[in-house]
Amino acid sequence: MRKLIWAMAALAGMASAHAGDLSYTYAEGGFGRVDMDSIDTGDGYFVGGSVAFGTNWLGFAEYNTSSFDQSGVSADVDEFQVGFGGHFPISKAVDFVGRLAYVDEKVDVSGFGSADDNGYMLSAGVRGHVMDKLDLMGSVDYVDLSDSGSDTGLSLRGLYEFTDMFSAGARVGFSDDVTTYGVFARFSF
Repeated sequence: MRKLIWAMAALAGMASAHAGDLSYTYAEGGFGRVDMDSIDTGDGYFVGGSVAFGTNWLGFAEYNTSSFDQSGVSADVDEFQVGFGGHFPISKAVDFVGRLAYVDEKVDVSGFGSADDNGYMLSAGVRGHVMDKLDLMGSVDYVDLSDSGSDTGLSLRGLYEFTDMFSAGARVGFSDDVTTYGVFARFSF
């Protein structure tokens, strides 16, 4: 009887090990393009990270900066997010991921000055391994800034795990007025 209990415990651990292989402690950075409907396409860069704590919780931060030049006028957009979230298994290979963050945004336009805004971001999505080393995530993101209003978008990300610690991938985001796309590298701990 004792062997049966140990065998069942081992099988249960193996069944959940695949979803458990998803790391929520990492540092990442990348670059890409930002296409705003009312402005030309600009270059963007980001750095960020996440720290897992407890069984299902995480804290995260991300800094994004984008630069635009149109008709001799340049604009820089900086955004910082800091927040927390949770990840909960919905199958052997897929987690539900929810996040809530404080958002601080600054826009600086040459010759016209700058403006600051802040608010919050709420995100809900799924993340999982579709193949042994391919990690995909999709989420619906809602951002509400006090002066600029709200926006809802879709974010998609794919990540290939070269080793347990190093991955590279691509991400794309769509919202009412902004489309972003780019590549990034991640170091998992």
